[in-house]
Amino acid sequence: MKALTVIIKETENDEILTAIGNYFMIGGGSPLSYDHDSKDEEILSAYPEEIQNIFHLSSFNAVAGGGGLIGFVMQQPGYLIRGAHKALDTIGYRKLNEFYEQAIAVSVLPDDEGEMWCDYTEYEADLSWYKNFKTDLTAEAAEEELDVEEVFDLLEEINTVAIPYIEQYVKQLDNQ
Repeated sequence: MKALTVIIKETENDEILTAIGNYFMIGGGSPLSYDHDSKDEEILSAYPEEIQNIFHLSSFNAVAGGGGLIGFVMQQPGYLIRGAHKALDTIGYRKLNEFYEQAIAVSVLPDDEGEMWCDYTEYEADLSWYKNFKTDLTAEAAEEELDVEEVFDLLEEINTVAIPYIEQYVKQLDNQ
């Protein structure tokens, strides 16, 4: 945890999401596997909520920023999907979260052949959290509707929106 605190304090705010992501990916003592088991959730739960949120924003930004919202919900473990939603909500990024919630809603819909098409649905016994979100989109139309320039522009702004949250956490660290 001490190394992570140093990273946060010594990194420029607009680079913190990347630095936190690198810390966990490269293995700052507890490398994550990004598998669909509960091991990663266990590792992350040992960190303060703020670190978890920053990590989830980093993961979300890296994957969704490159492959879109549908790519993110299609390939990521459930804990990353849920964590990204919570983190976006925590930093108050409602506009992006509205698009993301539609992607989540679509992710539990079967395709035209009745098959589930998102990886996490094979590993999660209870899909009720995902089913709380509603959309009029079909699985087939989702990418065309959600992975659009406006969403990618919002993803590019995630660092800017997260900075006040990060700054508040850094102040807490300074006061400890």
